[in-house]
Order: sequence, then structure tokens, then C-alpha cells
Amino acid sequence: MFAVSQEALPIGGSNDTSQAVLGSAISDPDSGNYSIDTSPYEGAVLVVAEDNFGSEWQPDTNYQVNDVIRPLNFQGYVYYCTVAGASNSTEPVWWIDTDNVQSVGTAKFKAKPFSRPLAHGPVNPTIIPNQ
Repeated sequence: MFAVSQEALPIGGSNDTSQAVLGSAISDPDSGNYSIDTSPYEGAVLVVAEDNFGSEWQPDTNYQVNDVIRPLNFQGYVYYCTVAGASNSTEPVWWIDTDNVQSVGTAKFKAKPFSRPLAHGPVNPTIIPNQ
């Protein structure tokens, strides 16, 4: 998730203005909740949610838990590593069953549909005073 200023802001020391990325956060995987500190900006923001697109699968590569990969020919799914290991020298036959973990070499992955970026706004942030 990241927040972008709705209004154009001055660009350091010039007469130019532009929208600015004010902050970012990773949403809670269960609830979807997030918090982004946009201070000192207090205007409306555009909130953009972006899914992890991962990196292209590579042969003979060590993958760690939580690495995200995608097929060389993207088919709408990404794959989250659940057990660390090494990939084979040939690309696997990709699956779309999201309930099961499957092997890619000695590593294990779980399929997840890729969500395209979403934007919502303008949103007026909730101002939380410093304590």
C-alpha cells in the first residue's frame, strides 16, 4: 500500500510541482488493515494497493521462505515459497490450485492469484496526534 498526495507539492527548491508518495505500508495478511504516516501532509490522498509480482522463475536457484516467483510466461498466478530449497534446471508445469503446496525442485510453493493494482481516493487521512 502507498499513499500519494492529491495536490501537487513543490519540488525541493524549484518552481515545479508534482504529486508525492507520502508513505507506504504492508497490509495485514489476515485483516487487510494498514497504517501509513503521511505527516506533515494533511490533505486528501490517493491510496494504491499493489500485490507482490515477485521475480521470474530461474533454473538452479535457491529460494527462501516467503520468496515470490512467477512463470516466465505469466498466467495470472504468483507462487509463494513455503519451504526453502533449489529449483530444477527446467521450468515446472505451473498449477493454479491454491489449496495445495507443490514442489519446484526441492523448494515448495503455494499458488496465489495475482491481484492487479487498485487505487481509491481521494481519501482524507485520519490525523492521529503525536503523544
